[in-house]
Amino acid sequence: MTENIHSMPSLMRGMADALGVGLEAMVRAGAITLSELQEMAARCRECAHPGDCILWLTECERPAADTPGFCRNREEFTALVAHVHATVARPETVG
Repeated sequence: MTENIHSMPSLMRGMADALGVGLEAMVRAGAITLSELQEMAARCRECAHPGDCILWLTECERPAADTPGFCRNREEFTALVAHVHATVARPETVG
């Protein structure tokens, strides 16, 4: 069965929320594909640090500036955060 955004691991969704990244919006914007999200979900499920992740998520300031060093999806989340910042920083066109 194909996984959708709503069935992604809760810790991964929590990390995205902490970073201010809407996964569904990122897919719609073309910043990431559903297949790439599925790969991220697989890495999240295989992570050896779920307890550390839970602790980090409960203690981090929001929006968080970065993921913790142990996050197996750190590179992907960094790219998504950069996409969010680039989108917000674009000047609006006046037409």
